[in-house]
Amino acid sequence: MARSKASQKNLFIAFDAFGTLFSPRAPIGAQYGEVARQNGICKEVSDDEIMNNFKKAFKHNAKERPNYGKEVGMDPTTWWSSIITQTFTPFLATADASSPQLPARLIPDLLTRFASDTGYTLYADVIPLFTRLRALGFPSSSSSSSSRPKIITAVVTNSDDRVAGILRSFGLRVGHIDPGTIAALTRTTSNLQPTTLLSQQNADDNDIDFVLTSYDCGFEKPHPGIFDAAVAVARTRFAADDGEGEWEMVYVGDEVDKDVVGPEGAGWGRAFLVDREGGVVGSGEARERDGGFVVSRRDVGLEGEGDVRVLRGLMELEGYLNGIAG
Repeated sequence: MARSKASQKNLFIAFDAFGTLFSPRAPIGAQYGEVARQNGICKEVSDDEIMNNFKKAFKHNAKERPNYGKEVGMDPTTWWSSIITQTFTPFLATADASSPQLPARLIPDLLTRFASDTGYTLYADVIPLFTRLRALGFPSSSSSSSSRPKIITAVVTNSDDRVAGILRSFGLRVGHIDPGTIAALTRTTSNLQPTTLLSQQNADDNDIDFVLTSYDCGFEKPHPGIFDAAVAVARTRFAADDGEGEWEMVYVGDEVDKDVVGPEGAGWGRAFLVDREGGVVGSGEARERDGGFVVSRRDVGLEGEGDVRVLRGLMELEGYLNGIAG
């Protein structure tokens, strides 16, 4: 029997990006090394040496200029340019050691590479999952009664503004969100109109309704602010149906602290931990449930009783989605 609107369960499901939907096409050190050698430097330097410098530069900048430079008024391009400069400057041999110069194309070449599928690869289960979600969900533009759930999909991630472009480069259809209005979400959402934040054009054709990054909203996971901002944006998607039916908020990501503890602390109903390498499921403590696995919270370093839901791949969400579909 079809559910009534009063009992309809609708779904807002958000995903982490890096390590959950996509990953580097080759190790970061190898890609940095390749581009450096194409630009005539580091021909005798190993990828491991480059990676060691990259890690130091990233750690330093993340501490001194948090959230990709957001907290000190720096744009992401300048932030990443600083990391690239700090990574390669120690390898330069110049007559004037006080002012070594990087090749002119090195920084733009690396920035371009890591803004698309040139630098990243999409996990094989991502497109099938979003295809499944589109088939399961009821189009928001229709006013007809239906037992099918309304579904909002999002990517909510600690990153800069390149994420949406990276996802589009894989062929995913990603909705537009106006970054100029995101700051308002950290103050109030009472005066925002449905079209202010989220473009409604061709919304029903999107794989991902919107991307919200930590740089956009000024909060990094696991801070509840980024999850609260995501919910505020999602509400604009179905503003006309606000309060109609039950909404369940779900987060999917690959890090315990950021992607399980974070959304739980923000009041989200469910969190799924993605375990693509099998380190959690393969520990021997995992138990099968609803087509996926669960482990004790203590087994992943968390306090308290209860379990954490674990997925070896995104299509293990199928059991949960079938429950939403009723």
